[in-house]
Amino acid sequence: MNGSATHAKGETAPAKPVHIDEQLKAERIQSLLRQVPGWVLARHGAALKRRYSVPEHNTYGFVGFVGATAVGRGMPVELLLRGDKVTVFLPTRFPGGLTAAEFDLAKAIDDRDEQDEQQ
Repeated sequence: MNGSATHAKGETAPAKPVHIDEQLKAERIQSLLRQVPGWVLARHGAALKRRYSVPEHNTYGFVGFVGATAVGRGMPVELLLRGDKVTVFLPTRFPGGLTAAEFDLAKAIDDRDEQDEQQ
């Protein structure tokens, strides 16, 4: 089986997309990590982590953005602030492991960080 369904006429339906809350397999996690450079696995694969260098005058704005984005998606986030360094942890909400939702949130945070750098 390749994940596709075969219909009565022999036509093959596309594979069912991965649900955003479905636990990801190791090879999919590695593929998604390549799409969010700078993020690494943490806590034995139960979280994503990235450290950002943020100008001190923007630190609280960045932290507020990250928190609001996570809350808006119903996801947990942990932040560690040390001077101009902000470490972001995106722990999974599920005991089974990371899902696409953590990677989507990481991408949203990166998109904001890239916009800040361009200004």
